[in-house]
Amino acid sequence: MKSNHVSTLREAPPNDRASWATWGIGGVALIIGVTAAALFLDEPVTDNHPPSVDASNDEASSLSTPPSDQAEAPAHPLSLSKRRVIAEEHAQLWNTSAILAGIELIVAAGEPVGPVSFVFGTTIGQPVPGGLLSSDRLLVSFSGDVVTTEKRKSESVSVALADPNCPLDVAFGKLARTTDLEGKKIGILYAMSERHGRPIWLVTDSEGQVYNLNGESCALLRN
Repeated sequence: MKSNHVSTLREAPPNDRASWATWGIGGVALIIGVTAAALFLDEPVTDNHPPSVDASNDEASSLSTPPSDQAEAPAHPLSLSKRRVIAEEHAQLWNTSAILAGIELIVAAGEPVGPVSFVFGTTIGQPVPGGLLSSDRLLVSFSGDVVTTEKRKSESVSVALADPNCPLDVAFGKLARTTDLEGKKIGILYAMSERHGRPIWLVTDSEGQVYNLNGESCALLRN
């Protein structure tokens, strides 16, 4: 089944440096050399300490239970964690061996505009990050609260990805503090850069300026 969506992650045969991902941003065609590879998600861990042994039951309860009037902090607009979980559920329904093949979105004023897209594939062999992908792909796109999926074929040679250790909201925040992105539309692609030999957040603004951030440490890499 094929469902309608606005944005796609286009793939084409690679050259001697990398495969190419292309999308339009503010009327500017952006062509960026990338390929895919492996990286493991490192979720933040909270250090929860149990109450001391001499604490009363009431004290223990107050230590372990947050106040009822304490509202949960809203998620950052560029946090992809919840969308990633939902996308993974759709991918598993498509194929139980599905694995991440890429992430694409466009950002303006620090928030996504248009679809946030996750691409999944199946590996030739064990479904592990770094495994060579077959031609089968599933695109899972989020437009507000609407989720759409699309099956497709890819002719490019690429490998499986894992979730980035450097979350997008952290990477983008770091870049925004050191770079003038105000008023620009920003194309973002998560993949593995063959040039840098590591996974990156590849960020391209509507004026064609390209930034590469290490997908593990969030460090800005030299172009």
